Parts: sequence; structure tokens; C-alpha cells
Amino acid sequence: MKQIKLLRVLAGGLLWLLALGALTAQPQKIGELYYSLDNEYKTAGVTIGKDDDDNRILYSGDIVIPESVDYEGTIYAVTSIGEYAFYDCTGLTSIEIPVSVTEIGAWAFQKCGGLLSLTFGESVSKIDCGIVNDCDKLQRLICTSEKPAACHTYAFQNIHKNRCDLVVPETALVAYKNAPVWSDFRRKWRQYRRRGAGCPESRSCLCGWRPH
Repeated sequence: MKQIKLLRVLAGGLLWLLALGALTAQPQKIGELYYSLDNEYKTAGVTIGKDDDDNRILYSGDIVIPESVDYEGTIYAVTSIGEYAFYDCTGLTSIEIPVSVTEIGAWAFQKCGGLLSLTFGESVSKIDCGIVNDCDKLQRLICTSEKPAACHTYAFQNIHKNRCDLVVPETALVAYKNAPVWSDFRRKWRQYRRRGAGCPESRSCLCGWRPH
């Protein structure tokens, strides 16, 4: 009986180590951002960056998160933005989230006091608590999906919803008006697309906004 219990304990420990080994031991810097890499599923999540002295890396300017990253010859799809990933990055002005990302963790952009614009990719389906908490200067949220993402009740707390433009696909305006949390925004703008100079024939380009 004792041998059976011991074997169970050893087996459980082995499974735990295997699961732990699926993730890289520490975040890896790829390009300008840091990622947690899942070696089993070949996915990556944007995470908190720290230097050799364990100080947080504070990003600034305009950041476009890639759909995938290459680490030592292996391609990882970027599928999430982790909790506090861009916390207190006061020099950050805009973020574009790619179509590959499906989830945004709590407080991801909290206290990014200089953030003006945030663009959600079409696949974002879950937005956790307080992602733009205390982003006082936020002027525009751009949603490219026709289906409003499921949001935590306090996903957009402590921002000026009556001054922040919500830009959505023209065909999805009613859906956002009726969706929990999204319906709290006082200013909703329709996004419209048209073909024009410089636009590839295969698709339409976002050329401007018009108020609704």
C-alpha cells in the first residue's frame, strides 16, 4: 500500500514538472516586448518585462503587438496580454492588439497616463477587470470585431466614457449599443470603410470616422 501511494506521489510530481516545463522559465524579450512562451502549444503572451536588476521595463510611444514571434527558430502565436503587462507605462501613447489575441488580463494597461488610443483585434473575446484603469487621457477605443467582447463589469473603470470615442464596425453599432459595459460609452462612432487611393484591391481601408 505504501509503495502504491509513493508511486502516485511520484507520478503526480512528474506530471507537475512536465506541465511546468511547457512554459519557459522566465519571460523572453523578443523585439521590443517580453513574452511568456508555451512550448507545448506554441503560444505566447505579452507579459511584464524586467531588466537584470529586476526593475520593470516601461514601454513608451506607439506599440503594435505582432501576431506571432520567432524565438530560437520556433514560431509562437501571440494569443494573450497578461495581467499588468503594461502597468504604469506613462509614456505609452497607443497600442494596437493583433487578430491573434483572444484575451486581455486584468490591469493590463493600468496607469498608462499618456495612452491616447487602444485598438482591439477582431479575435479579442474576453476583457478582464480594470484594463485601462486610470488612463485619464484615453481618447479612442477602436474595436474591429463585429461581436462585442465579453467584459468584466469594471473593465473600463476610471476613464472618461463621456469623452472617449468608441469606434466600431458600422454593421455592429447596434450590437455595441446593447452590449453590457460597451453600452456605457456616451460617444459611439461608426467605422466606415471604402476603397480609395492606396488601398489594396483585395480589401477596403479604414479611411476615417463619422459620428453617429
